[in-house]
Amino acid sequence: MRGLRIGLCALLLLAAAVAVAGAAPPYDGSKPMQCSIETVMVCSDPNVCVRGSAATVNLPPSLNVDVGQRLISGAATGRTMIGHVSYMQPEWKTLLPLVGIGGALLFVSAIFFFLNMILTATVSRRVPQPVPEFADTVSGPDHAPAFVDRWQPWLAAAVILIVIAYGPTLVRLAVTTPLTTPGLRVW
Repeated sequence: MRGLRIGLCALLLLAAAVAVAGAAPPYDGSKPMQCSIETVMVCSDPNVCVRGSAATVNLPPSLNVDVGQRLISGAATGRTMIGHVSYMQPEWKTLLPLVGIGGALLFVSAIFFFLNMILTATVSRRVPQPVPEFADTVSGPDHAPAFVDRWQPWLAAAVILIVIAYGPTLVRLAVTTPLTTPGLRVW
């Protein structure tokens, strides 16, 4: 009898939980959500992270998330100007104009690239070139030295070139890299 009562109570609790969960309408994105920022983690180094508030990193205390407009906004203090962030190093300030020039050059080159592709595909008046004729071989495999027909010389040459290219760097890394990195706690 007692088991029956416990079962009925569990069934009533489950029904009440389903009714409460079903009472909230599904989110359709018609109204913006307001999300408050409770905690942020500020890491100046992979080993040094500090828990803080939204004000620690110049974020607003709450964000408005408008799914219908595809917009996340907050107070004007939450906008980050790269020249005024708290982690900005003084020696970086002299490089900011170069970053702007590089971004502008990259944007202009991308515009020219896509313009070139589009104009080539749409308004090119050039007649397609005929396929070039291929040359016949002057000498066949009879005139080649015998060592080029075996794998061993080619593999030996490839290994020697790899050792020349990567050997000094790998030796330096093996000699100078400390293998005493402490474990990181990521949560």
